[in-house]
Amino acid sequence: MFAKKPFRPAHEDDTGEVISRAESISYLPLDEATAVPRPDTISSGWHEHEFDGLGAEQKRLWAAEGEKEARKAKIRGAAERVRRDTAVHQVEVQKDELAKAKADLDLHEEALAGYTRREPHAKTMYLLRWALLLLGDIAGIAGAAILLGEIPSLALLQAVASAVAAVTAGLAGNDIRDARLARRRARDTKDLPPQHQRFAWIFNGGDTGERIVKAIVLAGITITVLIIGGIFALRAGVEGSLGGIVFGCLAGAICLASVLNTYQYADEVADLLDRAYHRYIRASNRLRTLAGAPAIARYESAAAEAASITAEHSERGTAGQLKLTALKHGVSRANPAVMGHGPAPRSSFREPDLLTLLESADGQNGNHDIAARTNGAAS
Repeated sequence: MFAKKPFRPAHEDDTGEVISRAESISYLPLDEATAVPRPDTISSGWHEHEFDGLGAEQKRLWAAEGEKEARKAKIRGAAERVRRDTAVHQVEVQKDELAKAKADLDLHEEALAGYTRREPHAKTMYLLRWALLLLGDIAGIAGAAILLGEIPSLALLQAVASAVAAVTAGLAGNDIRDARLARRRARDTKDLPPQHQRFAWIFNGGDTGERIVKAIVLAGITITVLIIGGIFALRAGVEGSLGGIVFGCLAGAICLASVLNTYQYADEVADLLDRAYHRYIRASNRLRTLAGAPAIARYESAAAEAASITAEHSERGTAGQLKLTALKHGVSRANPAVMGHGPAPRSSFREPDLLTLLESADGQNGNHDIAARTNGAAS
């Protein structure tokens, strides 16, 4: 009877009802009646024990009702627990990865930021120049091949391959630039702080690898000469020697411009800083993606819903318990001949603490459970 709606909560009482109840309570003046204190021989009446028990029952009934209402949310949360725990573990691992990436980026910035020679927006101009050189070379070679009678699709493919070879030859400028900057950065690595020792190779200056650089430069020159010769022969066969010379020189200019473009952009230190920065950005984006896993959101939503429902019913149970306490005192007030008009001064009367009552009830239930288990084991 009490589980669903034993009493209306106080906030649902009509204002008129509350006022009427207050106005119905009156005490006779002392010249007409004598106030009687609560008898010392009665620590508590049976009705008080009755209402205390009903109040404890209210707490349990509302708690059970809250558990019932929150059951679906708890089941949804339980269904997501494994996926949620896995996602949370991945988030924690990614947090560590992000922290390492941030620490690595800070170390790179601290040790190398002062040695970069690349302009902030150099990459955009580098790629733009590279694309224009590539397209120009493709146009020149494809046009000559088509005029010579080659199938357009095949001419275009051959032109693309030749143009890529021309601008690739320019990558030799990368090694030349790195060798030059390495010599400029050269310093005694013993002066480096301990945490910067991992970058000691950046400050060692020139090394035996420069021999390989010379070989790469020679390979680039060979590619340039071959492309110039091929363009000259192709154009000369179509437009005469003058056309061959013109377009051969343009092909050579494209190769050399590619070298200069790569040389201007190359910066080993800047590449290290860029890689450290992009590692940090990837880790940050990965963490953001993992943190937004649907399993985490669904689990947290179900947990919040279940907690809210449980808290609401717990408060309703406390409200019902307090209402019964008020009614208990109302019974005592209505029977002053037995219960007196109020507690006697300095008497031993004390309102039972509700939490104490609940804890004692829990203890009694626990003792009963222990006794039942013990009896069951003994039998």
